[in-house]
Amino acid sequence: VTNPTRCSLKLQLEDIVLENLIISFHDITGKLILTSKVTTNTWQTNLFSLANGYYILTITDQITGKSNSFKIFKSN
Repeated sequence: VTNPTRCSLKLQLEDIVLENLIISFHDITGKLILTSKVTTNTWQTNLFSLANGYYILTITDQITGKSNSFKIFKSN
């Protein structure tokens, strides 16, 4: 993940079981912006319409319940 990002966010996922993963993207207040099931090793979304600021990206394994969160800064 390139941080800060301007218009898009792209993840390259390796060495994990993809069919169990969900990606969620929240603004800094906790409001859910998007949620997506992972289907390929590369996941990408457009952030162009979002305001500048901090966002939280969370990758969750639905089977184990384990998750990792990342702070993303969006700027123009």
